[in-house]
Amino acid sequence: MALGGKTSKRARDLHLLKTLKSHLRNNNEEEVLKTVSEIKTSGVRKQAVQALILSQHLTSSLLQGLLDIFLPVYCPDAEEEKEDGVQSQDHESRLLGQQLLRLKQLLQLYMVLVELHTSREASPDPDDETLVLQLARLLVLTPAETKAFLSTFEHYANSKTTNSKKVRFSDSSVNFSIGSFIRCWDVTVGSLVKDLANKTLPVNMKEDIQQEKRLRLGEFLYGWAWHSESMKKFSQAIEESGSNLESLLHVALHHWSLCCSPDTVSALHLGTIFYCLSTLAGEKVLCDISQLSPWWSSVRDKLVASTQPYQAYIASLLCRGVHANLEARLHSTVTENALHFKKDIIQTNAEDDTDHKYLSLNDWEGLSMEMVEWNLVIGQLECLLPLNQFLSLVPENGPQRQPKLEVSVKDLLDKGKGYVAELVANWFIGSGMDHECVVQLVRKQDELRRLEKEELEKMDDDSEQTDQMEVTSDSVPNDLKQVDGKIAADSVLTNMSWELVAAWNKARDDTNLISQAVKLVGSVSLMLWETWVSQFVQLTTSLMDKVGRIPKDRLCRRDLGLGEHNLAPVLQAVLTLLEQIMEANVVCEVEKPLVIPADSFWSGQEGSPALVELTVMQKMTCYDLVYQHYQLVSVLYLVTQHGLKSVRPLTYFDGKDRSVLFKPLTTSWTIGGHTDPTVIKARLALLCRVITAAVSSLPDTTEYNQGDSLSIRQAIDLGRAWGTSLDVLHRHHICELYTSGLDKLAEEELPTISDATLLGSQLVLIAGQRLNYQLENSPRTAHHLALTSPTITEWIKSCDAGSLRCPAAPLESTVTLLTHALSLLPEDAQEHKMATALYDTLTAFVKDQSNADK
Repeated sequence: MALGGKTSKRARDLHLLKTLKSHLRNNNEEEVLKTVSEIKTSGVRKQAVQALILSQHLTSSLLQGLLDIFLPVYCPDAEEEKEDGVQSQDHESRLLGQQLLRLKQLLQLYMVLVELHTSREASPDPDDETLVLQLARLLVLTPAETKAFLSTFEHYANSKTTNSKKVRFSDSSVNFSIGSFIRCWDVTVGSLVKDLANKTLPVNMKEDIQQEKRLRLGEFLYGWAWHSESMKKFSQAIEESGSNLESLLHVALHHWSLCCSPDTVSALHLGTIFYCLSTLAGEKVLCDISQLSPWWSSVRDKLVASTQPYQAYIASLLCRGVHANLEARLHSTVTENALHFKKDIIQTNAEDDTDHKYLSLNDWEGLSMEMVEWNLVIGQLECLLPLNQFLSLVPENGPQRQPKLEVSVKDLLDKGKGYVAELVANWFIGSGMDHECVVQLVRKQDELRRLEKEELEKMDDDSEQTDQMEVTSDSVPNDLKQVDGKIAADSVLTNMSWELVAAWNKARDDTNLISQAVKLVGSVSLMLWETWVSQFVQLTTSLMDKVGRIPKDRLCRRDLGLGEHNLAPVLQAVLTLLEQIMEANVVCEVEKPLVIPADSFWSGQEGSPALVELTVMQKMTCYDLVYQHYQLVSVLYLVTQHGLKSVRPLTYFDGKDRSVLFKPLTTSWTIGGHTDPTVIKARLALLCRVITAAVSSLPDTTEYNQGDSLSIRQAIDLGRAWGTSLDVLHRHHICELYTSGLDKLAEEELPTISDATLLGSQLVLIAGQRLNYQLENSPRTAHHLALTSPTITEWIKSCDAGSLRCPAAPLESTVTLLTHALSLLPEDAQEHKMATALYDTLTAFVKDQSNADK
């Protein structure tokens, strides 16, 4: 079918567009331009321009050729405009014309930047004194202050850590292609710019540029070598390009923070770029002295949010200096000596500066809101530098090696007063330092701070104390000293304890985390209990009460998040935690509350209070209620430690006691009252089982000075709290020791008994069991039977030696046992007569064995 008119032209142009794309893929530049010149309709021409912009094969010459073809058509010169050449174009054509103008502006900027990158002119020597003087004028500082500022470069050079790679350019060509550069800008705008008096259209930078590409763009825009003529070319090119100056400023900040190493030349380079862009911005920068400039406000927002504080600190000093120069330029007619100012700071002639008078902003009072804000930001960043340096020093051999903890002024202000201590605590945790060493270190730092304060208050103190301070302070890291009062020892240790328990809650099999946490500090113990530990203990109690024993490993991991064998160490740490809460309760009643000193950094700032402040604001706990939970956890620990079966923890507490379990520890409650006899009986049985298991765990070769196990002492303490008869527990303990053959340990416990008669009877029975075993297993059984009276022979038949853990005790030990039994029994008691007969029999055995050995 034959097509005519506009439809035919459009179909032909669409065919040419396909041909154009084919030539682009083949990188045939001559054919591309030839095809472009044959396209006639504006809509398809616009598509052709877009295809070239998006092509990876776009070159500077190809783009220039495109502009040479289309610009005369859509953007005629002024004479043709008078003849209604442009006014006769439709809206779409005029939009295309302005797009072409933007491309022309960006191409010219690109070519200038390529020229700057390929320039052979050498960059100045960073140690050149002239550069220092130029930088002093830019910063509005004296040369001496500028040199002091430059001396910090080396100290903080190692604090900058980043994964970003600096984009480098070869000597022969620029790696950042024209296509990549153009695609960073929004050249297609839906609305027309009506005022074309200066022939320069505004070009905005895209906001969705990827991080890596933004870094490469920043390197291309600002990574060329700085010298006197380069800034003139750069300033003129930026002005003629119509680029958005605020976007260029923010890219410069981004490039500086991640791609530049601070030195005199780089600082001067950045400062002159700031000055160039700010001068071109004109009215956007300066405003009334009682107002803040949006231009600088956005810059400050980025600086306080930067995680590279030293780079941000340098940039803030440069921005303050640039603004001071611009303010002085505006108000130079007020006073001639307000500030030494050069009309064009970009021009860097090698003139003699020795006669100029340099004034310092450090001597000024902030007369404008801008200067006040800049001084505030600089002060905040300066406070942050020691902390940032300290956080960058994580040892390489730390067991939990992590990347540098990054921090910004915004983070500190948003997260509140305790964030510094939280960062330092995380540093210590990640460093792998022994926690006891950490406690000593931060306590020593507190002591040094106290001594330094006293030294300032008492200037007439003798030099001996000062020398002692200097010697002691050498063992403390310099950067930790400079963090000042923001990291008091209690605050750091409190945060360490909190972070360790938080980490344990995520990985409960790592019992070392909670064990170390409860050793650090007691002030946060209640918050740890309420936040994480209470729920864990409640789940453990419920599970053990359900299964009646230690849950199997599968159940433990499913319901508690840790293995069966890790349950006892965690419960032991919980006991320590509850002990600290009870101790803190007693301390609160006799000591004044802790007063947290204020820090000027946080003045006028809102935010969450520090963790150590929250611990101070807590209500006092109810000692009886805490002790009730301590008893419950003790039961859980003893059961898990010794693997007791058929045990349900809640059966050892009556209804009144159960009703308050796991309530907030600040709840008022009084322990005591009548206890159900069934509960009392169950408690006694449990404690006796614990003592039996604990004694059974002692080795057979226990020496005289080894002492009781921890579990036995815990069982006795628990019995005392429950009101159980301690005499019964001590008798059971002594009998278990004799049953296990640990006679010397048993003898140590004899003075603890009140009812001596009952214990004496039990000892006589144990002696009879030992004698029974001796008669059944001795090689001289017949001879020993001959030495035994019929009464004893008949009685020992009822003494079963199977209940003895160590029945083969030496005869001499059994004789000593009977000696103690005789001292405990009254002479008129039937057991005393039996003990005497046994004593005589065993003494005969000993003599007979002695004669046999000879």
